Amino acid sequence: MKGIFNKALLFIAVLLLTTPLVLTGCASKDPVTADILKNSMTAMAKVSSYKAALDLTMDMTVTDNDGTQKATIDMNGTVVADVQKKNAKTNMDISTSIPVLGKQQATMQTYVVDGWEYISSSLLGSADTWNKMKLPATVNQDQVSQLTALMKTSITSTLQGSDTVNCIDCYALKVDPDMTALWKWLSSQQGGSLTSGIDFSKVDISKIIKDFGLKYWVAKKGYQIMKVESQINMNIDASDLGADFGASGSMTMLMNMDMTLSEFNKAVSIVLPAEAQNAKEIKTP
Repeated sequence: MKGIFNKALLFIAVLLLTTPLVLTGCASKDPVTADILKNSMTAMAKVSSYKAALDLTMDMTVTDNDGTQKATIDMNGTVVADVQKKNAKTNMDISTSIPVLGKQQATMQTYVVDGWEYISSSLLGSADTWNKMKLPATVNQDQVSQLTALMKTSITSTLQGSDTVNCIDCYALKVDPDMTALWKWLSSQQGGSLTSGIDFSKVDISKIIKDFGLKYWVAKKGYQIMKVESQINMNIDASDLGADFGASGSMTMLMNMDMTLSEFNKAVSIVLPAEAQNAKEIKTP
């Protein structure tokens, strides 16, 4: 189980953290929806800082030479980003139920400061120590900037009425993402800690993602994106990840994500913890 599980988790993590990227990459023949998306794109481009709450669950079934086994991962936490300085911090609590390892509780902290990514994680029994890596200039890990980058992508969207998020009146929209555009973006972002070792140009996304549903809420006043929900149904075979990926077996997974954004354009302070100052540098090819 370990081979396909660990490799597929890396692959899933990339999709997980980039899921919001496709949310505003939308176009519609409906003039009302088109105006909402256009106004949202303008508003999000002006965001200088934000906070977000993230909740997600992953239910997986893994099949390999050891048989078929099930695993679950639950994650929840917060994101704070200074878009202007390109700095960010993430704190996540993680609960896992994985064969052999059993049930475990873990934490993960991530900082992006001055072009460096710092990570401390106790996930899957790893030591709770700090590592760092230099981020290539092409890698952009700010989620709001990523949202804006794909706003011109042409995909189908449907206005599903009105709703409230944290007492804010919103438009609710269902989006069918353009997976080709997402894949091109992922390919351009190789070089971060999550994408290291993955050659997206060799992966056929149509074989992996069987269903991808997205819904998001746009504030009626101000047009900022207030909330995102996504559901992804995936079937990953080791052969789909490329011959050089070094894994065998297959995995099916259902992932649900809920992300709520708030406190746009308010002052934030992102300071690297003292214990991360001497982080060990990780170099990637």
